[in-house]
Amino acid sequence: MTLVRRWRWLVLGGVVLASGCNNPNNGQTAAANAPVPDGRVVLVRRSNEFGAFILHNQTGKPETTDYTWFYRADGQGTLAPSDPAVLSGHETNATQVAFQTFSIGWSINENGKGWIYFSKLPTELKKDADYEMCVTTATNLAGIDARSSKWQYQGSGRVNLKALIKSQFKEGP
Repeated sequence: MTLVRRWRWLVLGGVVLASGCNNPNNGQTAAANAPVPDGRVVLVRRSNEFGAFILHNQTGKPETTDYTWFYRADGQGTLAPSDPAVLSGHETNATQVAFQTFSIGWSINENGKGWIYFSKLPTELKKDADYEMCVTTATNLAGIDARSSKWQYQGSGRVNLKALIKSQFKEGP
């Protein structure tokens, strides 16, 4: 862990520990760090379960998306549709991404781009994430092994330190 990261966690821990009645979740978001464009592969995992989805036709009016999903529960990380252990499907006019045991929040950013959400806020330190997620730059599942250390999964987004600190101090009258 880098010195800067350690410092950030020390500040976060100090602010959360010093917090009284103020809500440390004010100003925080469970959204991934950037909106996900159409066609991008998003990986999800939980224990021995691996999945992937690709968003398509993200629109704001009405606020819906289409997506194709892939899933396997045997601990293997390849998600080739030709593999009999892989389940897959396609959903249209959805307001969230849900398949098999995964349920991922989604909302529009702009046409062709949407926000996807972790199962917990970054300040919910004592809460376990329901799943971990990795937004890739890939547009094709071919050759992807979801178990590879290449993929940096996260259980929540980044803490907004400015909002966290501001939430812990009363502003003047």
